[in-house]
Amino acid sequence: MADTFAPEAARIVVDSLLAAGVDIPALLTDPATADDDADPWAPVDIEDVLAGTATAPDAEFLRRNDGAALLYPGRVHMFYGESESGKTWVALHAVAALLGDGGSALYVDLESDVLTVVGRLMSLCVPTEALRERLTYVRPDTPHRTAHRPFSGYSARRMTSL
Repeated sequence: MADTFAPEAARIVVDSLLAAGVDIPALLTDPATADDDADPWAPVDIEDVLAGTATAPDAEFLRRNDGAALLYPGRVHMFYGESESGKTWVALHAVAALLGDGGSALYVDLESDVLTVVGRLMSLCVPTEALRERLTYVRPDTPHRTAHRPFSGYSARRMTSL
């Protein structure tokens, strides 16, 4: 078996967005409240960390059998592994659990198609109404253009969880 990783959805999505210069946290920001003048390269104040008052967010999604969660809200998550090792199914399981709990998800698909992704979510018993109301599925067929702000037309309410 080759010593390389086969392309997979999470890595391709993140790598493509980063290569295009996309500010990934901004994808989840409501454009009406976004600070367009904020400098993404501005230094970050580390005083709270040094003072011991900073707190790390708790993982909330993709719970193990013992109840511990593995994924964090508002963060980009990547799954690496060999082809056909279940990476997409793990991501879809996280989306299914989130939608089942009333959350919203953005699924950027660069490998598959809407029939496969939504079909698999339905096979994981995600209710049709949850898919209709709280899943945003995007299947871009052109490269990202830096002058275009991706997902700016979507409401922040639909993209608050994962």
